[in-house]
Amino acid sequence: MYTRDIVGSITRPVKELKGYKKIFLKAGESQIIDFTLTVNDLRFYNPSLEYVYEPGDFNVYVGGSSQTTIMSSFVLQ
Repeated sequence: MYTRDIVGSITRPVKELKGYKKIFLKAGESQIIDFTLTVNDLRFYNPSLEYVYEPGDFNVYVGGSSQTTIMSSFVLQ
């Protein structure tokens, strides 16, 4: 699972890895995987070296790599 902060006060990676689970599937199988994303997962160090989060729009991507295009969005208030 990767997140992207759409508009931030500092430049951060386009996609940041926030969680992963390694699973094995046989051909034709599917499985539901749950992730919990908290405000603490969205914190970063600002220029004053404070560990903060910023309200705003975020995208969440899930898939086998950072190249995935399976996306959803949310707003952190």
